[in-house]
Amino acid sequence: MGGEPRTFTGGVRKWKWKRMHEKRAKEEGKSLLDQEKRLYEARLRSQIRAVFGYWNRAQPDEPEPALQPFSNDNSKFGRNVMRFRSSA
Repeated sequence: MGGEPRTFTGGVRKWKWKRMHEKRAKEEGKSLLDQEKRLYEARLRSQIRAVFGYWNRAQPDEPEPALQPFSNDNSKFGRNVMRFRSSA
């Protein structure tokens, strides 16, 4: 019946062992929470990209119509009418 104190692996005493494992568990929980945050943010980003991708595909890229100068036909009636040039 030896009189020496009981130690854990590596000669670590009971309370130091307990504090080490509490710290390790706390760090592990924190890393899991950080990983879950990163996954959540990545999912949100992909959903936002999907929404904007849908709107970009839904609306075709059409150039804005170019304005034509005043025509002589409209000026003889006293109107300042500008017509849009048709793209067809």
